[in-house]
Amino acid sequence: MVAMLDEHHKIIWLNDAMVTTLGAESREYCIGKLCYELVHGTNEPPDYCPHSKFLKDKQVHCVEVYLDKLQGD
Repeated sequence: MVAMLDEHHKIIWLNDAMVTTLGAESREYCIGKLCYELVHGTNEPPDYCPHSKFLKDKQVHCVEVYLDKLQGD
């Protein structure tokens, strides 16, 4: 799964694998939505969010977590 996010965590592009894994009706449905709402089902990014960390320090951050909602890492 791959997504591109803006500085507000809004999805500006995502690949077909992410659309399918999210169970979304279409790519267009996902564009403009907040990543953490679609991926985590939350109202804010999780503490470990690599995008949030990037926005703070402009460094690359990676994390691997199991997500029940997506049934995978």
